[in-house]
Amino acid sequence: MKRLLFLFIFTYLFSAELMMPPPIPSINKTQEKRIKSNNLMPKECATIPPMLIILPPPLEKDLVKCKNEYFKPSKKFVFKKLKIIPKEIKAVDGFENLYEIKYNKNTIYCNKNLSKCFEVKKWLK
Repeated sequence: MKRLLFLFIFTYLFSAELMMPPPIPSINKTQEKRIKSNNLMPKECATIPPMLIILPPPLEKDLVKCKNEYFKPSKKFVFKKLKIIPKEIKAVDGFENLYEIKYNKNTIYCNKNLSKCFEVKKWLK
């Protein structure tokens, strides 16, 4: 009976340790100074912990790449929403959730839900 009880307790403790979420990355000194120099975070950030707003640079780059791929509109969605047949859809480097959509001989830039789009025209000299 003692063995069974010991086995149960050991299994419970071991499984509980595996289910723990990973720790949140800590804020480094530079980020801490930036937060303190602003005195207060903007009111829009009141409910969000600073370590989610100010991510370490490698993590921030990976997060932007991940979000860009995750929210990239499909060709079917572009056709349904804009009534064009896209040839290529890709994320624009240096931006978050901005996509370059090529169709026919034109290129437009749109946000993730295609509610705002614009076309860049070349100036002729």
